[in-house]
Amino acid sequence: MMNFEQFKLLKNWNFFLFWLGCSISTLGSGLSGFVFMIFVYSKTGSALQSGMVALITALTNLLTGPFIGHMVDNYNKKHLIIIANLIQAVTTLLVMVSPYLFLIYILVFVNTVLGKVFSVCKMSIVPKIVDKPDMISANSLFLFVSKTLTIVSPALAGILIAIYGNYIAFILDSISFVICAALSYFVNYGPKEIELIKKGNESEFFRQVLDNLKIGVGTIMEDNTTRYYAIVGIADRILNRMVGPLMMVYIISFLGRDTKEFGFFCAIGTLGNLVGSLLAGVKINAIRNIDNRKLFSICIVLFALLNPIIYMVNTYLIALIITFTSGLIFYIAVANIHSDIQIKTPEERRGAVFSNIGSIFGPFTSLSIFFGTFLADIFGVQKVLLVSSTLFLVVITFLIAIQNAKLFNRRQKINEGI
Repeated sequence: MMNFEQFKLLKNWNFFLFWLGCSISTLGSGLSGFVFMIFVYSKTGSALQSGMVALITALTNLLTGPFIGHMVDNYNKKHLIIIANLIQAVTTLLVMVSPYLFLIYILVFVNTVLGKVFSVCKMSIVPKIVDKPDMISANSLFLFVSKTLTIVSPALAGILIAIYGNYIAFILDSISFVICAALSYFVNYGPKEIELIKKGNESEFFRQVLDNLKIGVGTIMEDNTTRYYAIVGIADRILNRMVGPLMMVYIISFLGRDTKEFGFFCAIGTLGNLVGSLLAGVKINAIRNIDNRKLFSICIVLFALLNPIIYMVNTYLIALIITFTSGLIFYIAVANIHSDIQIKTPEERRGAVFSNIGSIFGPFTSLSIFFGTFLADIFGVQKVLLVSSTLFLVVITFLIAIQNAKLFNRRQKINEGI
């Protein structure tokens, strides 16, 4: 029996305003993101150049994570959210009129920093505007609307571009940031935050940033569950993060499909994410008692089993079916993982934790994108994707086997102690 209790949260006015602002911003970013990806590839014809955007994003998350975590934990989150959105409204319009590729890369860097500020603030604020029992439902709703709008974005972008040209996507994205900032202004984030919570002189800034990095990474690694998620996440970043920039090349160049069909492929994959994120907040009797970590392990193995089939069959229809299914399976666990980390992390450390996730994953994401796109230009995108997805299956099976062995040994010791 299913019970869609997460939708009751929309009666919470604070949560509704915040959720609506994020939703509108997601739609705008989806429009510009789809147009921009195709634009760079059409200009360069290179997988490596197309991957530069993803590489810049990964490196930015890596290098700025500790600074952003320090900022979020020490300054008024409401003000940070509003300022970040308003600046992004301007930088998005500048992308539209920039005549040089390197300037676009610089603007991508700025937007990534600001987007990181907003996302870390969001993850830190959710526990302040919803009760603890509702956190899984809240995260499920964020994922649900995010994936719903990401499905709509490619199709809507294609229609709007055909009528008005590429610029319309950037204009609408800029407007979405302004709306998000406006709605965020009316959200009550709980007890009034002062401008600077932890005072210190300027000479202490970098020490505080370093401490923030240590706190964030240390908090993740000190708990068995969050450490397990981090290790599996590293394997995912090394072997799967190249898929983003390479999949576009695979669909358009290798399978010989056009941009409209690639947009449909993106929409189908995101539809799988949508269904999975929705199911994450649904109480299904068959799985309601399964531990989050065990559920994640099951999902990640099924995800790893499915992906190599796309590149072995080389059929567009099969690729559509598998990308939908694998996206659904993976996202069943994502909302529960977010909630696990939010619950296990003390409030004063959440900014440090969520900002420094990029510090853990960033180097591996960057290596994956760089070497994946570089090797694809040499050996071909299909071979690189097939090898990487097969290796991921092998590695993830090995990691889960080790984790299960540790849990078995721990239970034995507990039983012996009893």
